[in-house]
Amino acid sequence: MANFLQRMFRGGKSNAVKSPFSVTKRKAKAGAFAAQATAARRRANGNRIHSLRALPSDANILRAINGKVIRMYNAALTTNLNSDFPISQTSSNAEILTSTIGIRSRARQLEQNNGYGRGIIWDWMRNIGGHDPFRLEMQVGKTDSTGKFVAEQETSRTIMEAWEEYGKPENCCAKGTISRRQMYWTAIASMGRCGGGIFRHRGILNGGAFPHNKIGYAIEPLEIDRLDQNWQRPKSSTTNEIQFGIEMDEFKRPLYYHILTRHPGDIFAFSNVPKYRERVPAADVIALFDIQTRPEQYIGVSRMASIIQLLHRLEQFDIAHVTAALTTCCKAIWIEKQFPSSPEFVPDHIRQEISGGGGGGLDGMDGADAGWGGGDGQRMVNTTPGEVNELEWGQKVVMPDPHFPVEAAPAFKRDLLRAVAAGTTVWYNTLAQDMETVNFASGRLGEGAARDMAMMSQEHVIDMLVRPHFEVWLQYWMMSSECSLPFSRYKEFCKVAVFNGRRWAYTNPLQDVQADILTVEAGMDSRSHIISESPRGGNAEEV
Repeated sequence: MANFLQRMFRGGKSNAVKSPFSVTKRKAKAGAFAAQATAARRRANGNRIHSLRALPSDANILRAINGKVIRMYNAALTTNLNSDFPISQTSSNAEILTSTIGIRSRARQLEQNNGYGRGIIWDWMRNIGGHDPFRLEMQVGKTDSTGKFVAEQETSRTIMEAWEEYGKPENCCAKGTISRRQMYWTAIASMGRCGGGIFRHRGILNGGAFPHNKIGYAIEPLEIDRLDQNWQRPKSSTTNEIQFGIEMDEFKRPLYYHILTRHPGDIFAFSNVPKYRERVPAADVIALFDIQTRPEQYIGVSRMASIIQLLHRLEQFDIAHVTAALTTCCKAIWIEKQFPSSPEFVPDHIRQEISGGGGGGLDGMDGADAGWGGGDGQRMVNTTPGEVNELEWGQKVVMPDPHFPVEAAPAFKRDLLRAVAAGTTVWYNTLAQDMETVNFASGRLGEGAARDMAMMSQEHVIDMLVRPHFEVWLQYWMMSSECSLPFSRYKEFCKVAVFNGRRWAYTNPLQDVQADILTVEAGMDSRSHIISESPRGGNAEEV
């Protein structure tokens, strides 16, 4: 009996008894077709799961299968609660190309009009650059036969004095109005706000003589917008690949920078002059881009990208908060004129006033627009605090209630500013100028994290801008009549040049100095290292 039932429900045949559940041929064909379609769909979905290549159109199928067949991370699930959180697989450069103009524009607007945005830029300039950004310290010398290093202090002093002299505005930059210190401060601000900046060498070795100083060399700072980022070209058999206006070889090394002859946003008289794209060799350009977080990224992105919307939201909240406060303060006194509900008992002088002096109004409907809530009778009044106003006949004031003060406002602003501080690596208490909740321990911890990020940025700027600038300047200076040192020592001088980033004063001077003395006595640190890391800098011999 069991075998019979199994054969019957499986569609099997029995010589003894026919199945009582037989169906028509049409239904049997439809069922077979549906089974084949289901099997084909399962095979297709299975192929998508096991395939090494999945298309974006397969995402919905894979997500549908996810709940039944395979496991995946919850972070990748799309539900009704996160449907506004898109998923994409675009490259870093594709995302930058579609976003960078908007990010730069909004970051500049926040710097111009938002106090917190301006404070972030100044904080970067103050902590990454400091009052004397990237101070040069030359350590020229030779090792004698006993293995002792003999310093050439006079040679070191000569190079450092020349570097200082050619850092003045009239010698450093091509237009003669920017000192080297200011250029480095501007570079730091541009790197954080816009993602980078362009610096072009001007001299006989870099496309043309520079006649305005004795060594024939200056550097020209340019806005990052001068790099023609919309100039894209794929590689071919006869041309190199170009992305973001950077022409690269097969290893993605820059060969040329395609720089616009004027800023694309100029609005002055010469904006009518044709704008050309100039192909400048990479050796003539220093491209300073911010620290890259994706390996195939070509240009930098503003450090403010993740907090622009937060600062704008905070600005909108401040406007709404102030508006609510003003509305709350302007609570005027309104006197409402009431008259009998029946027009037959309205006195003549009131009837005349309602009709606007035209004799109509209640009886003849002519003056309906003059009173009774229509036409001239509906008006707006500017009020001041404590003002007494009298309403027209038939009018009534509905006063909005802005609910001020808002009890959650301080906590809301603190949360937003903490998020902004986290996104910009600026210490929250400095950004918000909020010292109410800070103490010695929390202040030291907060400053330590911000200073660590500042030192990372210092090393990045030294590697990408300061050292390349120094090496080109040193080459021009040693070839000029201003220098008596042999050019054969050029590479040696480049190697021993040390650039010191800003360091900060001790938080607790007595205990910190005592700790330094103990580490030196224990052989765990050296005097030279401690002095070089101090705010005054220098070396042990000079101190």
